[in-house]
Amino acid sequence: MITDLGCHLDIPHSASDAELTAIDMEIRRRVYWGAYVGDKFQSLFLGRPPAMLESAGKVSREYLDSYEELEMWTPYVDPLVESSDATVPAYPGRPSYALSTFRSLLQLCDIAARIIDAFYSINSAEISQDALLETRHDVREQLSQWKNNLSLWLKYDPSTQPTPPPHQVTPQ
Repeated sequence: MITDLGCHLDIPHSASDAELTAIDMEIRRRVYWGAYVGDKFQSLFLGRPPAMLESAGKVSREYLDSYEELEMWTPYVDPLVESSDATVPAYPGRPSYALSTFRSLLQLCDIAARIIDAFYSINSAEISQDALLETRHDVREQLSQWKNNLSLWLKYDPSTQPTPPPHQVTPQ
């Protein structure tokens, strides 16, 4: 459906040949990359090949609006719970870093797509063991680089840091 809607193409015109606004383009990008991430996770969970290949789309990973990157994130606190309740720990707000977190998740999905293709596709049975071992080495290297290049706020150490927002724990 993403392809049917043309979201896989970063073009400023719609099917009716009307100009798309910058907001429309931004929405299309976010819908496309959100579907891409969902596709990779569903592939992993269901043991199926991905339906969306990165090479099939021509959509920028850059976003025009970066407001939510530094928007403060605070957890939901039930208003019926008294604030003096000692069992409810205080959680200081922190920047959400939503875009940089999502970009890291996109990179991880690219690696996951490579893993699925190399080790779980129909063609993987025809690949020699040496080639598979080399691919495994390359994938491990990619994962190490991905982890080492994570932004500081995505490197979570439970022994020294408070629990990060849920969307930041996901890519780890």
